[in-house]
Amino acid sequence: MNLTSYTRKTDPRTRYSGQAARDYDAIRKSKPFWTRQPNQVKALLVGQSVLDIPVGSGRFIDCYQGMDFKGIDISPDMLELARERGWQDLDIGDITNIPVPDKSFDSVVCVHLMMHLTPDDSPAAAEEMKRVARKAIIVDCHLSSKTLVPKSGVIRYSRKLFNDIFSGWEVTKSLGSISHPMMRLEPCNPVA
Repeated sequence: MNLTSYTRKTDPRTRYSGQAARDYDAIRKSKPFWTRQPNQVKALLVGQSVLDIPVGSGRFIDCYQGMDFKGIDISPDMLELARERGWQDLDIGDITNIPVPDKSFDSVVCVHLMMHLTPDDSPAAAEEMKRVARKAIIVDCHLSSKTLVPKSGVIRYSRKLFNDIFSGWEVTKSLGSISHPMMRLEPCNPVA
C-alpha cells in the first residue's frame, strides 16, 4: 500500500468518543513511550504560551503550569476529559483549520496525531501549526527511510516528506528514539 492510497480508518470526530474516550489513557498508560512523553514535551517547550492540539484527555496539563495554555480537539468527549483534569481554555476544532489568529502561541504541541492523518491532511496540519506558532512546534512522528503505511494504518513518514511538509522550520532538538522522536521545530528565519 502506498501513501497516496491511504484512507483514514475511522472518522476522528467519533474515533475517541464514548467508552473509547474514557479508556484512552488507561489503555496506553503501561506503554513506555506514554510515560516518557510528558517529560519530553516539558523539556521541549519554548516561551510562555502553548496551544495543545489535539489536547485529547489533557494529560500534559502539568507540563504547562505557569504558562498560558489552550487546548483544541475535534472530539467533544476528549474535551470533557480535559475539563475534568482542570483545563479551562478549550475549544472544538480541527488541526487542518485551527480556529486561532496567526502567531497566537509561543509553542504548538501536537502529540500522537501526525501518524494518523491522511496524506492530504498532513501538509494542511503542518501549515496550520506553522501559522499559529511564534517560536516552536513540538511534534512526535514515526520516521523511516521511506514513507510507509503498514497494516496498522500508522503512517511512517520518510524524513524527506517530514522535512517537506514542515518546510521553513527545522528540528532543533529531538528526544526519544530515532524511529519515533519527539521533536522541537523552530522557524529557519524567525521573526522578531
